[in-house]
Amino acid sequence: MEAFSRRGFEGTIDMGFAELPATVVAGIVNLELLVHAWDFAKATGQELVVSDVVTDHVEALALVTISDQVRASGSFAAVQPVAETASSLERLIAFTGRTVAV
Repeated sequence: MEAFSRRGFEGTIDMGFAELPATVVAGIVNLELLVHAWDFAKATGQELVVSDVVTDHVEALALVTISDQVRASGSFAAVQPVAETASSLERLIAFTGRTVAV
């Protein structure tokens, strides 16, 4: 976050595997932070509580970031099923290929 604060969101960033627009990289950072916070909470027997506004935003980022090509690379598993009553966070987590209790 500090790096983006210094450099801004203009231009591209060399990710090692590709040059990506800085705005895309910022979206990936949001996705990584929230999903791995869920992973950590799950692994330690805790519940992650996040507002739907945040999870809806990150879910929208995930929908444009995690393509079939990205899944095929092995970075993400297939979308997992969730209950019709799933929360925004549960939908996001399932979209990243993680199993959410249904």
